Amino acid sequence: MQDTPFAYAVYKGLQRPLVFLHFKGVCIYWGIGSIFLGLVVGMLFFSLLGFLWGLLSMILILGIGLGITLKKQKQGLYNKRRTRGAVMLPPTFHRSYGQGKNL
Repeated sequence: MQDTPFAYAVYKGLQRPLVFLHFKGVCIYWGIGSIFLGLVVGMLFFSLLGFLWGLLSMILILGIGLGITLKKQKQGLYNKRRTRGAVMLPPTFHRSYGQGKNL
């Protein structure tokens, strides 16, 4: 490092996604949210309807929430188009800019 008043070390991290218990990136927050929601709804149903309904609702919400989270993680963090088969583009799309009239 130089001894100038404007020089300082910049920590850029590990440049890898955060991973916690098989969940990556934003899926960590979705997993924690589904666990929290399952516990809260389970406690609410337990206090209002009884032990069995509280346990069943907690297991159901935890299972559905974590299942959706794992499915979204497998698909990727961002919404992507997944087209099947061959994609045919119109002929004007292949022309370079400025050569075709129908651009």
